[in-house]
Amino acid sequence: MADLAASVGAGEAAAAGDYPTLFASYVVRSAETLQRRLATGGAFSQEEFARQRSHALHVLTFALGPDDAWPAARDLLFILVEPMEQAGARRDWIPFLTRGIARSQALADRIAEAELSLCIGHLLRLTSDFDAAQQWLAAALHTFRALGDDAGAARTLNQLAYVDCLLHRPTPAQERAVAALDLLAEDAAERAMSYFVLGMVAGERWQWSEAETHHRAALAIRQQQGDARRTAWAQQNVGYTLQGQGRYAEAITYLTAASATLDGLGDAANAAIVRMNLARTYHLDGQLALALTTGLAAYQALHTVGDQLHLARLASNLGLTHLALGDADAALTAFQQSVSLFADLGSAA
Repeated sequence: MADLAASVGAGEAAAAGDYPTLFASYVVRSAETLQRRLATGGAFSQEEFARQRSHALHVLTFALGPDDAWPAARDLLFILVEPMEQAGARRDWIPFLTRGIARSQALADRIAEAELSLCIGHLLRLTSDFDAAQQWLAAALHTFRALGDDAGAARTLNQLAYVDCLLHRPTPAQERAVAALDLLAEDAAERAMSYFVLGMVAGERWQWSEAETHHRAALAIRQQQGDARRTAWAQQNVGYTLQGQGRYAEAITYLTAASATLDGLGDAANAAIVRMNLARTYHLDGQLALALTTGLAAYQALHTVGDQLHLARLASNLGLTHLALGDADAALTAFQQSVSLFADLGSAA
């Protein structure tokens, strides 16, 4: 009935020559139709979903304007967050989210404002822009708290804690992860992210057995969720802790399983991070040729998505592998690349 009413209204507007109203009606109906279609996007092939995503971005260009288009435009933004991140279109997606925040503020939609701020902070963290990420996440946390939304506050605390980990600040990371756990229900899936952060903190302190315990707790939650992508991330983290304990064969098993899953899902960015860790494990296990080929493949993918922090770390690892293989010139080049990337990152070393 809603579609019929919209069609009738559009027809009347056209008959009256009211083309601005006709165009606004078209934008609203297009956004609503795409929102419904993309909500079941899991049934699409990758090619079809890419086509629908492209159409959605075109519609959003116009839908992020009229007030009556906001509900459908907002839902489109949220549906597209993960596919855009997975496709590596991180910087390209942020302008749409910032326009969404402007609309949410104009329409006093504070829940959407908080969620979109969290999304932007997450994407900026993925591109290693940690200062900006923290600013957006702090804004999201403030709004979630003002709304009394404990679950939203917990998700934001976990993201801030992860940034702390990446900046080698284990104490505030631990405090925020514990605070997030205090806000979450016992059966909340978000607890997996808190356990992940606690595992990262333990790893930073070389407490590998404790790190493994936390990461296995996160893995159990992801498996219970049935979320293949996040299960693969958790498998990688378990593999990383096994590497830290010198259990290389076990680590390789977990890491190869994670990379295979992420490849199958088309998550090239996270598959590259897994391969970075896999390459390092191969190196430590004495499999230098595999370490080199795996690391070089990961480097290109990380460069494509602009993940400077992992690029810097990987370049350093590649330098060590080249050196172990007796190629001093290639090692020097890799080390110089690493130094340059770390210098660009400033304190995020």
